[in-house]
Amino acid sequence: MSDNKINNKHIAKFLLGISVVSVLTILCCYILSYFIKHSPEGLVIPIIKATVLWLLGCVVFYVTVMYGGYAKYFS
Repeated sequence: MSDNKINNKHIAKFLLGISVVSVLTILCCYILSYFIKHSPEGLVIPIIKATVLWLLGCVVFYVTVMYGGYAKYFS
């Protein structure tokens, strides 16, 4: 990374953002698996439900970061 002149502060912010998104992705995969196991109607409805929950999680994350005073850690 130092060969590309990327400082440690930028790398730390990137890793923090990726960590949060990774946790959100793992939760979404778990929720999708739960919906698929407990769904008699096939795959489409569980995928839509998991996608809606993913989008809600993204909105909550965005609002928390932007209006909670945490933007300095991510940008």
